[in-house]
Parts: sequence; C-alpha cells; structure tokens
Amino acid sequence: MELPRLFRDPFRRLPPNYHEHLRAWFSGPAGERLLASEAAVLDDITPCIFGYHAVQVCSARAFSLLGGSRILHKVLADVSGDAQPGSVQLVCDAARLPFPDDSIDLLLLHHALDFEDDPHAILRDAARAVIPGGALVVVGFNPWSLFGFLRLFRFRDLDAPWFARCIGPVRVSDWLRVLGFRVDGVESSYYLPPVAGDVAVRRLAWLDFLGARWWPRRGMFYVLVARKSVAPLIPVRHPRTQARPVTVGVPVATRVNRRPPGG
Repeated sequence: MELPRLFRDPFRRLPPNYHEHLRAWFSGPAGERLLASEAAVLDDITPCIFGYHAVQVCSARAFSLLGGSRILHKVLADVSGDAQPGSVQLVCDAARLPFPDDSIDLLLLHHALDFEDDPHAILRDAARAVIPGGALVVVGFNPWSLFGFLRLFRFRDLDAPWFARCIGPVRVSDWLRVLGFRVDGVESSYYLPPVAGDVAVRRLAWLDFLGARWWPRRGMFYVLVARKSVAPLIPVRHPRTQARPVTVGVPVATRVNRRPPGG
C-alpha cells in the first residue's frame, strides 16, 4: 500500500486580497445575476425552516439571502474584515463563530467553503453552533457544471471567481454526515457561464433552458440543506441496580372487648 505524502496542501491556495476581487466581481453584472439566482432558490427553501435565530456567513459580498425566511431575528456576518459600515451586523472568523453551542436554528454558509482557508474547521464550528434539529444550508460553486469545466482551462487564473476551490455537494455531504448531520437534499441552478455582457447572456439563454430541463443538478452553484441529528436519550436501568421493594412490619392491633358502662 502506497503511503500518502506528509508535505502537501490539502486545498488550493488563494491569492492575496482575494476578498477584494470577490466583492468586485459579485458587485458586477455577472455576480449580480448569480446572487439573484441564488436568492430565488433560497426563497423556496428557507420559508420551510422555522426557529428563533438565523445567521448568514458571507465570504464574498454582504448581500442578505434570508429575505424569504420566516425567522425574525437574522444576523448577517462578514468574514472579510473590510465590510462597509452598516452593511453587516457582525464581523468574525468563519471558523470561530461568536455564538454559544446549540444556539442557531438556521445557519447559511454562502461560499464560505469555496474561499476560506480551512473548510473542515468551518463545518465543525457550524455543527457546534447549530441546535439539534436545526438546519445548516451550504451554498457553493458546483464543480460538475459548465463553470467547473471552464475552470479547468483557467486553473491558474487569479481573477474571481476562477480561483474558487469548488468543493462538490457529495463531498460536503460526506463531511456533514461525519459531524452528525442528516442531508435533506440539494438543489442547483444558473446554467450559464460567468459572462458579464447582456448580449452574451441573451445569446446563451438556451443553455439556461436546456440545463433546467435536462441536467438540473449541473448548475453553476448548489444549495445543500442538512439537519443536525437529535440523539434520543432513553434511560435504561440495569436489573442489578433496581431497588428492591422494602417490607415494613406493621404491628397488629389487639382487639379488646369492652363492655359498655352499666352493662
């Protein structure tokens, strides 16, 4: 059996200041169309998730995707550290969320696994923060898509979004099962390449139609929903430890015949 190497990078290295490139691309026409498509899919998923607290962790742009959620308390967290004042409520590390254990009903990771240093640590901390029975929603780039195919020819490109890691939904679901999650399912959409011009989008509109009909799981992005499993706690008492019934002696009252006075 061949032994693995010790000195290797498990994930692709990201270029410096990649948050600035991501924010610029997601603020452009192609990024706006992608965010609109992601919001449309999430608006059909999040209304079915109930609870008290919802958190969205953004790695690219501080754009709220929880508009369709019925949860009242929503927190928008940014991990880049240079978000504009007033656009987010929280700036934190995706792998060290400042929330107590078992406190979040809905946690949305928006491309956090694609652009952060340690996706394993992000999922571990997310599993810690989600309540038992709560939902973890992962949005990521799909490697099995037209975008993933074109990315093979631009693997060394340092422009956004080509330097994304593109961790597939099957791999993410395996990681989540190890962490005690049950995967409900996955949806995908946006079958166009990341083009910017409106003319090119109109010319390639047939790709979006054919993709939604013939390869619905091969969109540019995927949305994976997983639930944190609840372990039932049933106390089982060992037969040897069961308490035996205790017999308490009760004195028998002696019957005394008394004559009525004057009898």
